[in-house]
Parts: sequence; C-alpha cells; structure tokens
Amino acid sequence: MPPAPALARAPPSVRTSSNPATKRSWRLKEDDGDDKHKLLNDLTDPQRGLKPYELARTAAKLQQQRMLSTPKEYTIVIKVLGRLGFWREAVGLMLDMQRNGLTPNVITYNAVMQALVKSGEWKEAIKLIEEMWALSIRPDVITYSSAISACAREGRWVEALQLLAEMERRGIKPDTVVFNVAIAACAKAGEWQRARQLVDSMPARDLQPDIITYNAAINACAQAGEWREALQMLRTLRDQGMSPDTRTYNAAINACDKGRQGVEALQLLVDMFKCEVAPNAITYNTAMSACLKGGLRQQVLEILEEMKSSGEPPDVISYSVAIRACENYDHMMGLMSEMRDKTIVADKVVYGAAISVCAYEGKLDAAQRLLSDMESDRLTPDLVILNSVMSACEKVLDWEQALATLQQAKDSALDPDLVSYKYVMSACGQSGQWNLSLKLLEESRRSYLALDGIAYGIAVEACQIGAQWEKALRLLKNMQAEGIDPDTLTIDFAIRACRAGQQQDQVEELKALQRARRSKRNFAPQGGHRALPRRINEAKDRQLDDWEAEWDREEQGDID
Repeated sequence: MPPAPALARAPPSVRTSSNPATKRSWRLKEDDGDDKHKLLNDLTDPQRGLKPYELARTAAKLQQQRMLSTPKEYTIVIKVLGRLGFWREAVGLMLDMQRNGLTPNVITYNAVMQALVKSGEWKEAIKLIEEMWALSIRPDVITYSSAISACAREGRWVEALQLLAEMERRGIKPDTVVFNVAIAACAKAGEWQRARQLVDSMPARDLQPDIITYNAAINACAQAGEWREALQMLRTLRDQGMSPDTRTYNAAINACDKGRQGVEALQLLVDMFKCEVAPNAITYNTAMSACLKGGLRQQVLEILEEMKSSGEPPDVISYSVAIRACENYDHMMGLMSEMRDKTIVADKVVYGAAISVCAYEGKLDAAQRLLSDMESDRLTPDLVILNSVMSACEKVLDWEQALATLQQAKDSALDPDLVSYKYVMSACGQSGQWNLSLKLLEESRRSYLALDGIAYGIAVEACQIGAQWEKALRLLKNMQAEGIDPDTLTIDFAIRACRAGQQQDQVEELKALQRARRSKRNFAPQGGHRALPRRINEAKDRQLDDWEAEWDREEQGDID
C-alpha cells in the first residue's frame, strides 16, 4: 500500500480506532438496515433534490458506518463533500480510503482537488499535485486546470502561470479551458500584459481563443484601467468572427469606468442595443458610473430611465450613482422617494450621495434630516458623510453646527482630516469668528495634519474679515517658513486686512509680492472670497472614490 499523503491530518470522523468495541459498534450500525446503494443514489440522483444538510448527513452515514468499499464509492462521497465546501473532510476520506487498502486514482484526486478549488485552498491544491507526482499518479488536464482555478480565485497569478509552465514541461498539453483559467488569474490581479501574452501565445499551441478567453483578457485590462487596450481586444474579438456577449460588454464598460471614459462607455451601451445584446443591472450601473466619472451627469440620469423602461429593475447601486449625478435637490429627493416606493433600502452610499447633494445646494436642514434618517436605519456615518454636513454648514455659515459636527466626528473616533477642518474654519471665519478659525488651524497642526495653502488661505481670510492685519501677516510668514507659497488670493486677503488697518507700507509690499506671484504662475484670483473654500471640494471628491470601490466589488462578481 502506498504511504498516506501528508496533505492534511484526517479529521476525527475518519480516524480508525483500535478499540474492538468501537469496531463492533460500526458493524452493528451497518446492520441497522441502511442500504448502501440507496444512500449512494441519494447523493448522485438530482431528482432527489436533497438539501445540503441532508447530503452531509448521508455522506457522514456512508463514511461512519464503513459502507464504502470501492474507489468509485469513495470518489462519489468526496465529490459531494467538495460541493459542500468540506475540503478537510474530503482529504480525510481519501486518507481513510488508503488506510483501507484502496489506491486513489486520478479521478479521486481530481474530486479532492475540486473540494480545494471551491474553498479557495490554492496552497493545498499545489501540494496535492506534488503528492500525485510523488506517488507516480499522473495528473491530467483537469487536475492542473482545477489547481490553476484555485490560484485564480485568490488572484495568485504567479503560481497559476507556474502551474501552466509545469504541465507543459511534464508533457501535459493544456487546452483552451486551462488558458482561460490562467488568464482569469491574471485578470484578478490586473496583469493585463500577461493576459494579453497568453492570448497571443494560444495559436502557436494550436489553440483557438474563444469568447471566454477574450472576456477574461478584457477584464484584465479593466482591472488595470487600460480602457484603450480593452477596446482594442473587443475589436480583435469581432475580427475573429466572434460576437461579444453581455459579459464582454460588461468587462469593456468596466474598463471605461476605471479609466473615467464616460463617452466610450455610453457608446458601448449603444452598441449593445444595436447588436441586440441584452444589458443587465451590472451593465447599466457600470455605464452610469463611467458617465458620472466622465462628467456626463445628465447621461447618468438618462441611463437610469432607459434601465427602467427596459424592464431591468434598478437596484440600490443604480440609485446611488444617479443621486450622485443630481445637481438638483428636488430631483434627488424624488429619487429617494422612488426608492422607498420600490422598497429598496438605502445604504450608506445612497445616504452619503444624498447628503452631498444637500451640501452642494446649501440645504443644511435637509442634510441633517437625512443624517438622522440614516442613524435611525442603524447606519453609521463615515467621515466623508460628516464632511458633507460640514460643507452644508459652511455654505449657510452655521459655524456652531459646523463645530458640533466636527465634535461628532471626534466622538465617533473618525479622526477628522484636513478637509473637515477647512470647512469648519471657513464657516467660523466667514461668520466673524476669526479666533475660532485660528484655533482650529492650530488644532489641525497638533493633530499631525499637513497644512496646505488652502488651509492657510482660509485662516488669512478669517483675519481679513475680523480686521486682524497683524495676525494675517504672521500667517503669511508662517506659510513661507514652512515652504508653502501663498497664492494671489491669499495675498489679496492680507492686503485687504492691512488696508482696513491703514497699513499702507504693508499693502505696497504685499502688492509687489502679488505681482510677482501672478507673473510667475500666470494666475489671477476669481470668484472673490468664496472661491477659496470651494477648492476644498477637490479633496472631498477624491474621498468619494472610497464609495466607488464598493460598487467595483459588487460589479466584479458578475464580470468575473
């Protein structure tokens, strides 16, 4: 009998016992009237429709009562355990099989391999292949394809390609399925160049790429944001006489989404209609996201309407993107009402998008109501959402509520960032609370936040409004000492403060500095004292990318 593999320790349920009483109890159970063939039929007959717990109980009965006597019977039970995700039990049953004097064949090993694939145990899958070679059991294409698939599920593209190279080195010819799985492994990791190389190498091996090949390769481009390469592969697919399917378009649109190419995504959606390829929810949602990132806000709302008319029901992701595209408070509230009518439960992303619209229009009361509704739904606001509330406070110059929201972030252990402080500093400064604005600037410094020109500019503006010319000049000196060049708008605030304090000599010096800045940077201030705080929104928009990552994860489930 060959030595038992050291893949995994057999679980207690498959260990043999040296106790005669235990052995007698096994035999007594076997005579209880259970029919082995009936139990095996229960496992293999789809008409029986056994539930997972019933399958597990049947498999355990066959194992514990020692009814299994042939490699085929063991393999049947191992396959069932694999489908149920019980990979340790599958490995243990193969060990039990060997202890009973039966030699597993490649079919048995492949059954165990499938259990490992389902559970994502890529390391154990590689070990299993090593043991097969050690026991002179030759793996086949299915064995390697399954092991590569286990690696692909976990994004282990290096190991996947190593297995592909190993099987060729050992004289096992890979088929298209193997290459497709290897390309999928590269796709998971965004290794689009490797994926492209695999596609290009297939004809030399007398293998023809199929639609699954191209879908995986386009998805690899999508993960890397290589939208041009993705569209090129879509053209290549058509040149090969193949018709793209929904998954193909989803992957290509996803690439455009990652690359913020709204126009290209919209064109792909139009192409789907022309080619009579049915979009699904993922298609619409990803196209909407791409249009939003590409600045095509109106097209986002048009896609939502097209989605409704197509019979594809919008989901929470659809509405979250559409609400972010709204620049009109009434339209946003209409979409929120629509969600309630359709019993679609708003999540944190939806509430965050809605509160952002309120902040954009300066509707603080509405933002606070939505925040309250969110908390009533047992959703905890994150810092991006609270920053939006602070933005609304800044718009209506409610400095007290801005301070309260900042404190809420601290109490929630969210660690306010520089965006948070900028909104509250601006609300305080423009309300005449220059001292609070300066205190917040110093607090942000003590919090180890890297101050920038915008933060200093807000503080200088606060000093200008509060007629504190000396403090404005001191802030300018601090900026320069820290290597931050004040822009012309910040200098203009200081000039106004000095002029109000009748400091003409200081005014002339600052004007000379301002002229030098304009000459050097070819920049002129626009929009008066409100222009500076609005630039805070650039940082806030970058924070919203965190929400987009949540959509990407949900989209990926279909694209893969």
